[in-house]
Amino acid sequence: VDYILHKGEDIRNKIRKNLFIKVDVNKDHCYEGEPVVATYKLYTRLRSESKVCRNPSFNGFSVYDIVDPSSAHSTIETLNGKSFNVYLIRKAQLFPLQSGVLELDPAEVENSISFLSAEKAMKDEGAHLPELLRSFESDDAASDGIITENVHIKSNPIAITVKALPLDGRPNSFNGAVGDFSIEATMNKSEVALNDMAQLRIIVKGEGNFGVINAPPVQWPEDVEAYEPEIGENVLKTVAPMRGYKTFAYTVMPKRTGTIKIPGVEFSYFDPGDSRYKTAYTDTLLINAVAAVQQDISGVLTEYEVAGGGISRLWIIMFAVALLGLLGFFLIRYIHFPV
Repeated sequence: VDYILHKGEDIRNKIRKNLFIKVDVNKDHCYEGEPVVATYKLYTRLRSESKVCRNPSFNGFSVYDIVDPSSAHSTIETLNGKSFNVYLIRKAQLFPLQSGVLELDPAEVENSISFLSAEKAMKDEGAHLPELLRSFESDDAASDGIITENVHIKSNPIAITVKALPLDGRPNSFNGAVGDFSIEATMNKSEVALNDMAQLRIIVKGEGNFGVINAPPVQWPEDVEAYEPEIGENVLKTVAPMRGYKTFAYTVMPKRTGTIKIPGVEFSYFDPGDSRYKTAYTDTLLINAVAAVQQDISGVLTEYEVAGGGISRLWIIMFAVALLGLLGFFLIRYIHFPV
């Protein structure tokens, strides 16, 4: 049993073999903007109380945590034929912001480790050893024969080699997107009046570093007035690479009647799987702008105005009918005619 300390045994060496932090990365070479998943875990076979005193810093990266360590359950893993209790310290996907060799700093943990003295355990030739072990594991053992050691441990730093994105073949429309993406554009109306507004919606979807994606440039024709877009996103950040979509909704208003063309939108990205730039395009969109229907003073459209007037005559007729009805009611109610 690893938490029994024998006489003359090197306590520090025993701790070093049975309590440590291990760091795993899914890759140690990548491009700028290509995610790296880093997982920090505490492995132990000892009886200890541990507290993370320093989380790793990730200078030079955009960081998105994949798992909340406080909600993660402990697991059991086998290393070199030994079973360890494993506790998650941190798991995150990291998007490098620059090229070069970037170092992931270590995580640091304070530990208070309790050992059971072998002399105490073998007292009376070990007659009470099973009972003593049970009480020790349940934290009910008396302080007699318990040896406590406080140690500070940390993980080894990890180096990530980040390659710069190539200059050759870089499109003018490239703005830092790395991953695998597509783009589409839609209009919410096929016909728009001159005094009305429509919405152009551009959607970028796929997987990659959504955090750097901004609104793709639109070549607006002079016949359209456009406003700054409303930006929305639905991105799953707990998977690597993160995936989902980002939307840019523009409010537009035609300035003239007729068919107005909005050229296709271009979106470029670097695909690290193919190690090359790619460009996606939307279709050209058409706005059919029509003349606005004339309004009256109150702003309410009526079919009588469109027909060339007549609303005043209608109101006069309706008023006259109502007046005649009211007059008839009074005549019947208050005037008695001779029989």
